[in-house]
Amino acid sequence: IKVRVNPYKALGVIYDKVMDHVDYNGWAQFVIDILRDYYEDVRITSDPIRLIECACGTGSLAIRLALSGLKITAFDKSEEMISRAKLKGAELIEPPEFRVGEFSSFSATERYNVCLCIYDSVNYLMDSAELQMYFARVYHLLTSDGIFIFDICTEYNSLSHFNNISDHTQGDGYHYLRVMKYDNRKKIQENEFTIRFNDQPKKLFIETHLQRIYSESTIRKEVKMAGFNILEVVDGFERDRVTKESLRIHFICRKGEEV
Repeated sequence: IKVRVNPYKALGVIYDKVMDHVDYNGWAQFVIDILRDYYEDVRITSDPIRLIECACGTGSLAIRLALSGLKITAFDKSEEMISRAKLKGAELIEPPEFRVGEFSSFSATERYNVCLCIYDSVNYLMDSAELQMYFARVYHLLTSDGIFIFDICTEYNSLSHFNNISDHTQGDGYHYLRVMKYDNRKKIQENEFTIRFNDQPKKLFIETHLQRIYSESTIRKEVKMAGFNILEVVDGFERDRVTKESLRIHFICRKGEEV
C-alpha cells in the first residue's frame, strides 16, 4: 500500500540516520566564530546570546549551540522532528526550547540576538512572496543589531549532484529509495523518498520534497529589501569566496535601520 505523506512525516523518523554524514560540529563552530567576530563580547557563560533557529529538524545543531552556552529557541513544522529533538536534548542542563511551528510565519514575543536557518531550509520557500514574508518575519524577531545567518543550495549543486540520480539505502529497521531531479526551466529541485519500515512491511510511505533554487543575486536583493545589511556572502565553513562551483552559499547579515 502506497501512502503519500507530508515532507518529514516518515523521513523524520529516520532523519538522523539519513543525515549522519553532516558535520554539525563544524556548522556549530562556524556559527560561534561568526558571533565572536561580530559581537565584542559574546559572553557565552554570563548573559548569553539569545538565538532562534528556524527549521531546526531534530535539533542536532541547536543542541550543540546550547552546549556552547547560547540560549536557544528552535522550531520546526514537523511534530516528528521536534519530538525527537526534545528527546535528544532532555539530558542537557539547559536544553533548547523546542517548538512546533511554521518557519515562515513563526511568532514570538521575545526578541533574539541571532536568527539561524541552515541546511538549505530557505530553498523550501517557493517564490519571492514567501521569501519576502520570511525575511520580514526574521527582521521583526531580531534585536536592533541582530545577526541573521542562513544558506542556500546553488544551481550548480543541483545540476552536479541532484539531477536524474537515485539512491537506495538500507538501515536498521528501514530502507528507502530517493529519486532526485532538477527542472532547470522552473528552477525546482524535486527529491522523492519512498520509505519502508520493517515493522510496517505492507506500507510504502512516499514524500515529495520541492525546493526553489535561487541565484545569489536574487537572495541579495530580497535580503536588502527586507532591511538587512549584508556582512558576508561565503562558501563553506572557512568562509571562502563564492565561485561558480560553490555548492552552498552562506549569507551573514545584520539588521539595519527600521524600514
